[in-house]
Amino acid sequence: MLIFPTIKISEDTPFKRGESYGSQAAYYIGVCINTYKTALARADVKWEIAQGVAMRYLKWTEESENMPDMVDEIKGIASGSGMDLMDIAVINCAYELLHFPKECTAFALQREATLGGHVILGQNWDQDPRFAAHAVLLDILEEETGNHIFGLSEAGQLIKSGICIHKDGSATAICGNSILSNLDKVGIGCPTSVLRRKALTFTRMEHILNLVTGSARSVSSNINVATTENEIRAIELLPEVVEREDSLLIDPYYILDSMSGAVTHDNSIRSVPQIDMMRHGHPRGTHLKILFSEATGRIDLNYIKRCLSDHEGYPGSICSHGCDENDNWQTIASVIYDLDAHSAHVCCGAPCTNDYIEFKL
Repeated sequence: MLIFPTIKISEDTPFKRGESYGSQAAYYIGVCINTYKTALARADVKWEIAQGVAMRYLKWTEESENMPDMVDEIKGIASGSGMDLMDIAVINCAYELLHFPKECTAFALQREATLGGHVILGQNWDQDPRFAAHAVLLDILEEETGNHIFGLSEAGQLIKSGICIHKDGSATAICGNSILSNLDKVGIGCPTSVLRRKALTFTRMEHILNLVTGSARSVSSNINVATTENEIRAIELLPEVVEREDSLLIDPYYILDSMSGAVTHDNSIRSVPQIDMMRHGHPRGTHLKILFSEATGRIDLNYIKRCLSDHEGYPGSICSHGCDENDNWQTIASVIYDLDAHSAHVCCGAPCTNDYIEFKL
């Protein structure tokens, strides 16, 4: 059975947690750095330029976003792994630097939609299969807060998707997709990996929304969030627009509420489709929403797994497979977070051919 390596961390400061993470995952972090060196080179971006941009992002995050704890954790990762801080910064700003156009199908379900009355969030992670070689699972105990965080990450990043069990027993889960707009630019802001990791530490949806919508950003992204308050949201974050020649009015974010107890998302911009640079022929998120609507009130883990294995619209299906040597994009992981059961179900590889492993928190 395929499974990603698990990095277990239990420390009482962000820097110590980063050190523990870095020392345990040093090999995989090295693989991750080399993977991104190749990816950036293919995109004609020099590594030294990427380092400089990433360090500006970290400085902004520490000073203007008031998240020194997140930056301390990144510094700890560099210290523990023996890697250059600038290289770890690039890994954590990879989304902003490369802005992958096709990445993930995500969902969240409210209690009224599920058979057991649980809040559930998850996604398929679609990527170049070479990226699977540096994927890790993070099992983090913040000793000073009591937060227990579990999630999937690229080695050296703070997190890609995850669930946090708070000291009071409540839970928050988060994941996200890439979206690409004609507003995206080289700029400054809070890295997506940092934003997701910080958002997990909040218990209330209103506080999460204030955090993610209030952060600065230069590229578009989507974040899906669920809490045990039975609140779920898909949030499309867009760069702030100062002036447009076409006079199109665009807000810096759009919050998509649930319908029939579910929200789903892929890589299309639903709020302002005129600025969408991707415009998929087969909308995976819409198809997933239809599958969920057909079983509202009866959705269980087995049904979710079948939905995440769906091949309608191949090769651009929910369970994605590269169709030729020029399009090798595929589902390299699938995750399901059950907020009420305090559990995570992780599939290494495409869910149509591999099994999910349950992790109890």
